[in-house]
Amino acid sequence: MLFPLQQFIETSTMFTVSVLMLAGLVGLIIPVYPGLVVIWIGSLIYGIVYGFTTPGIILFTIITLLMIGGEVIDNVIIAIWTRGSGVSWFSIILAMLASLIATFTLTPLVGIIAAPLVIYLFEWRRLQSWRTALQSLKGMMIGWGLGVVTHFGIGILMILLWVVWLWMNWQK
Repeated sequence: MLFPLQQFIETSTMFTVSVLMLAGLVGLIIPVYPGLVVIWIGSLIYGIVYGFTTPGIILFTIITLLMIGGEVIDNVIIAIWTRGSGVSWFSIILAMLASLIATFTLTPLVGIIAAPLVIYLFEWRRLQSWRTALQSLKGMMIGWGLGVVTHFGIGILMILLWVVWLWMNWQK
């Protein structure tokens, strides 16, 4: 039987971790929301409260690698699709920098708008055609969508690994 304080801590932890997992997963559809990091933080809290057994360490390591890989692969997918539509690397790098700077100096919403705007403007200037510049922007938007789908899939996998970890702890 659990002591009241221990029961409160475990119940509060499960509630907090569950909310973080759900908030992280739902947040993955918002481009600047660090949903994978939020899911990872939830699993870290779970590990701190419930302990890191050997299986827990292994699962947490996999969750960590998925979080890091998911954050990197998102940008790679966007860059590949954008480049595949004919956009110059110069425009892609400027768009990424503009988005990053706008997100941290203004607001995340401005950061979301900055990248496609920079791609469009620089490609319009480079290609001398607004129609071709719009076609170039289309590749970026497809990459962005695929990045969101990839992020979401990785988030689900991270949560499933946490559920396995949870199940393993309940089997004790």
